[in-house]
Amino acid sequence: MTELDRIIQHSLRDFVDEITRGSWSGRREREAISLYVLGHLQHEAKRGRILYDPLQVAIEVPVRQIAAEKQTAISRRKGAKREVAKDLMVWRKPKMTTWTCDGRSHHVPLAILEWKFGRVSAFEDDVRWLEEYSTEHPGCIGYAVSLHRDRRGTFSVRVTRVARGSRQADWFEHTGQHSS
Repeated sequence: MTELDRIIQHSLRDFVDEITRGSWSGRREREAISLYVLGHLQHEAKRGRILYDPLQVAIEVPVRQIAAEKQTAISRRKGAKREVAKDLMVWRKPKMTTWTCDGRSHHVPLAILEWKFGRVSAFEDDVRWLEEYSTEHPGCIGYAVSLHRDRRGTFSVRVTRVARGSRQADWFEHTGQHSS
């Protein structure tokens, strides 16, 4: 397991425990991502780590699209795009974006996290996209995150990890702990 994997697991565990114990009433993916990043992931940034600055994390930013022949029928129907917005990215350095200053090349993130709220398992289109992207860019790890709330208000998270084109389903699972 990589250092980044441990950071993702720890921050997701804390996030799910907090929202299960607390009074968070979010109902949308973007609300969950915002709380996760600002309340948990950015706090993992520490000198000497792979995630050393909170400004390495970006929400809803574009990345280069996978090769056209690899895109799913769904993404092709929407029209060909050079870039696509992804839920959350971790960059190698603070304030990075997809584009380089010379405009002839592009940066590849350390990680892309695609989220789904209200799902028990990973969204297959997200996993397939991450498989293709990580094949084209082997230095990037993908995480397909599914966040679900049951009838009692307990949250659970399940993550499929994707690296070098291979998926690891249920790589991480955690159900929040209610306080006594």
